[in-house]
Amino acid sequence: MIPPPAPQAASNTIRRWMVAIYAILALAAFAFPGGLREWLEERNEGGRLWLPLAIARDIEAASQAVGVKQAGEGLRQRFQQMISDKDS
Repeated sequence: MIPPPAPQAASNTIRRWMVAIYAILALAAFAFPGGLREWLEERNEGGRLWLPLAIARDIEAASQAVGVKQAGEGLRQRFQQMISDKDS
């Protein structure tokens, strides 16, 4: 007789959620790199965010080279059309 499988450890499900959340954040940063770069530039008053800014610029260049940036811009335009005021 085969024993029933042991229940999954709680840390395993937490790891899955963490991987999913970080994957979504990475995809968002790759699809909308200009927004990430601008956000970092706004907070870089003292020049202490030079490394994250350099990484964001590299992500923006890679995103544009692959073509993901253009898809993100298209999504942003469609979203803007959906939420725009119909009366104006």
